[in-house]
Amino acid sequence: MADGANNHTGNGLARVAALAVVLGGLAMAPSVGASDQVYDFRGDDPAMNEAMEQARANLPYFFAALETGVAADFLLKVPVDASDVGLTLEHIWMNQCQAGAAKEIACVIANAPQTSNVAQGDIYEFDIAEITDWAYFDAEGMMHGAYTIRVILPQLDAEQAASYRAILAPLPE
Repeated sequence: MADGANNHTGNGLARVAALAVVLGGLAMAPSVGASDQVYDFRGDDPAMNEAMEQARANLPYFFAALETGVAADFLLKVPVDASDVGLTLEHIWMNQCQAGAAKEIACVIANAPQTSNVAQGDIYEFDIAEITDWAYFDAEGMMHGAYTIRVILPQLDAEQAASYRAILAPLPE
């Protein structure tokens, strides 16, 4: 991959890591630090639940891109116990994923979560059924997937939303 594309996808990964969502006691947080904004969604929010359902249904697109190596910056979002910070679950972006036995996957936690149950850089193992979102960047720097991010767009300020919309690829049909 060309250096320019690599830099662009790195910037895209940083954008993904800047979003944080709280889903009615469920935090969906790519990164939650002092400067990150948290977006509140109830656990029964129909748009967010539909986004997670669509992401799961379209996982074959993610795994096909991963297998063929046609893209970069592969990310999966998975819920992690966050009872230590008063949440049921925190949905965290993970990268550097490796398939394990049966339907198990091991990934590296790609951001600094709110919960202290896991930390950025930890290896986290989970079942494929636990995935709540996925994203990857193609050679042109376009972000594929990112279903939950699309739900958050109306809550972002105009400049931030435009920045995401500029890199979001159309969803698979």
